[in-house]
Amino acid sequence: LKIERTDVQPVYRYASNANPYPGGGAWVGNNQQPSWDLYGCYRGNRVAVVTDVGTISGNVKNSSGQNLQGATVATNPAGHSATTDANGNYTITNVPVGTYSVTASKIGYQSVTQTGKTVSKNQTTTVNFTLTPTPTGTISGNVKNSSGVNLQGATVSTNPGDYSTTTDANGNYTIANVPAGTYSVTASKNGYNSSTQTGKTVSGGQTTTCNFTLTPSAPFSGLANGNFEGGFFNDPDIDHQTGNSWHRFSLDGVSKSGGDYGVYRSSHWSQSIYESSWTAGIYQQCTNATVGNNYTASVYVRGSDTNVKFWIGIDPFGGTNAASPNVVWSSQAAPGTTWTQISKQVAAQSSTITVFIKAQNTVASNRYAYIDDAAIVDDGPGGGGPTTGTISGNVKDSGGQNLSGATVSTDIGGYTTTTDANGNYNLVNVAPGTYDVTAVKSGYNAQTQTGKTVTAGQTTTVNFTLTPSGGSFSGIANGNFEGGFFNDPDVDHQTGNSWHRFVISGVSKSGGDYGVYRSSHWSQTIYESNWTAGIYQQATGATVGSTYTASVYVRGADSNVKFWVGIDPYGGTNPSSANVQWSAQCTPGTTWTQITKQVTAQSSTITMFIKAQNTIASNRNAWIDDASLSAP
Repeated sequence: LKIERTDVQPVYRYASNANPYPGGGAWVGNNQQPSWDLYGCYRGNRVAVVTDVGTISGNVKNSSGQNLQGATVATNPAGHSATTDANGNYTITNVPVGTYSVTASKIGYQSVTQTGKTVSKNQTTTVNFTLTPTPTGTISGNVKNSSGVNLQGATVSTNPGDYSTTTDANGNYTIANVPAGTYSVTASKNGYNSSTQTGKTVSGGQTTTCNFTLTPSAPFSGLANGNFEGGFFNDPDIDHQTGNSWHRFSLDGVSKSGGDYGVYRSSHWSQSIYESSWTAGIYQQCTNATVGNNYTASVYVRGSDTNVKFWIGIDPFGGTNAASPNVVWSSQAAPGTTWTQISKQVAAQSSTITVFIKAQNTVASNRYAYIDDAAIVDDGPGGGGPTTGTISGNVKDSGGQNLSGATVSTDIGGYTTTTDANGNYNLVNVAPGTYDVTAVKSGYNAQTQTGKTVTAGQTTTVNFTLTPSGGSFSGIANGNFEGGFFNDPDVDHQTGNSWHRFVISGVSKSGGDYGVYRSSHWSQTIYESNWTAGIYQQATGATVGSTYTASVYVRGADSNVKFWVGIDPYGGTNPSSANVQWSAQCTPGTTWTQITKQVTAQSSTITMFIKAQNTIASNRNAWIDDASLSAP
């Protein structure tokens, strides 16, 4: 066997007359390597050791030109990869020479692949990427238990992406801004078996509904040691027998407790509490309750006489404080010396509920309270669920684009909220009844839907489509400046000018030019040395999600004068805002040249900016004429 190297270094040779090779001498060049050996190799096989490598490096940005950290860049074939740093840069070293496809990917963005990238020996191949955001949608729905009761506080999450949220008081949830794709969606809650739905497709601008029904992870525990044969409290407040599951509480006075072998209802033991003037008792938590199900706790009690009073109670939230207002108590019982059963039914609000048995001696002399045969049973669903409902839905414009920031409200009750980035909203804890529901947003006509019925524990869906107010897109006025222009000292030269002036740097002057114009008789001019300035105008009635094109004709005194046209799709008036999307720089010289920029509206008001710059320290004029902002 001979292993050849391509870098003109010594070759590796294994020598033997046997075939297959049983092991023998090995050399590097002419130097034998006594500790080397190789087995099972047939003569005639040759392997080339590739040592020629190069580098692939570059940058990954988003469509707004911002560097993307954490993007993965990988080759195909070979699977060499790297991750971009905080500046969006990456380097993949030791890539064998050859031709590759190179792919950049990042969660929330659409992957991009560049093919035919050649890596040469000891050279760096530059591969830059621009990734566009993946369109996002929404996953929403409801989580109930097996009794049909809404579950609050359940966690709903996706795989991949791990987008997550928790359900509200009505079991509803919304996960917004989920990149388009296919997901598994899981709902989980302590005390319940998790549930996963696979193959859920999220589309841009759409809502995918995933509802869940969770089953308890274990059967209801009930009460342990209800007959006290397994233990009871015996002073000094420690269990008399191993296995007692009860805990003691004292609300007033000083009492003692013990097991009574002589006074009991069944078997041989009961729990007793005694001494003068006291209020005390015992409690036990029960697990794996079903939220919304009714549970009935019961116990048999008797006293030394009618001065001893009893109550049984349940905390449906599982607390352990007998003085908590969450504890729902039975009516008072004064059984005297007769074993009497008392009970209380409560709807569980948590997977853990707590049973309390309370006794009281109302006189200043020793009296006994006896407790025996305590139990709790699951009565199933019984109206213990939510007492309110939910109104939810989506608000779009007439072009089908989701509207964020729209206000949705009811005509009675004062329920109100605003839509999220995907146009979705939830009005929670709405009292059952019939409502008129209205959606409003600046720049749009309000819409009201009447007679919407809300039912406790249910979600009423109300979607809206809003049309732009004013009926149509306004465009810009006075684009040819025949209706007015800025003339120092920065006031309109003629009544009716719709433009506003801005200055970013330097000191400039402005005016109307009757001698240099593209059409009619006037143009807007800006001049002086070393300045950056311009004009802007807002347009109303835009349709969110529609594309608008700004254009203007410009010319300068010479090539030292630069121009840009831009649009703020959110309708702002600050030319330095990051929201303004600018055209490429234009240097027209003395020729009237049209520049344009196309942008997608994100608001019903958008703003057109025209910016000019003189880059030298002597006077230069910039001329602007025939501006327009057109709808699709």
